[in-house]
Amino acid sequence: MRLEEAKKELVKYSRMLAEKNLVVSSGGNISFISAGRVYVTATGIALDEITIDDLAVLDLAGNLINNLKPSKEAGMHLAIYKKKEVKVIIHAHPFYSTVVASHRDIRSEQDIPCYTPGYVVKVGQLGLIGYYQPGSQELSAAVTRSIAKHQGVLMRNHGVIVAGEDFRQVFNLIEDIEVNARLFLEYGNVMAPLSSKEIKALQSRRGGEGS
Repeated sequence: MRLEEAKKELVKYSRMLAEKNLVVSSGGNISFISAGRVYVTATGIALDEITIDDLAVLDLAGNLINNLKPSKEAGMHLAIYKKKEVKVIIHAHPFYSTVVASHRDIRSEQDIPCYTPGYVVKVGQLGLIGYYQPGSQELSAAVTRSIAKHQGVLMRNHGVIVAGEDFRQVFNLIEDIEVNARLFLEYGNVMAPLSSKEIKALQSRRGGEGS
């Protein structure tokens, strides 16, 4: 994807996140990497108001290329790009996902239920990390360690971060995670999650499609 097209895609999906109530106010941030440079939403701007002129540009060492102040989570984005071969990252604060991330009964990754084959195939087991101060090096390090093994990571009392190959895929991951979280919170008392055996069988189906 050409640079200008990628910028327009970032703006498009930023606004979609706001429209679908997956972020509020100026919370959340999105980035993509192109030719060794990371383009990330600038700090303090609501995602439904982002334009292609509101993107801070950094190199992988964290040096600012233009004059826009990046999101305070830019360091987390940079750390992921250096660790994992992905092209797009979204960090959001979806309501149900954030509740699950902070749920008193969710103490480990294995406690996060998976209800449908489609979710297992497309998202799989989420990572889960403890609470770290937003923008801190400790948060970046914890997220980077976890996302190396997962499509997405829940951050306690904070939100969710996902990484992937393109904007559509990563946006879909956020939506899938939010739906699964809602199933758990609203119907977990009547729905039986897939067993570990069923999940492993689905994960072994390389290239399989969920339904």
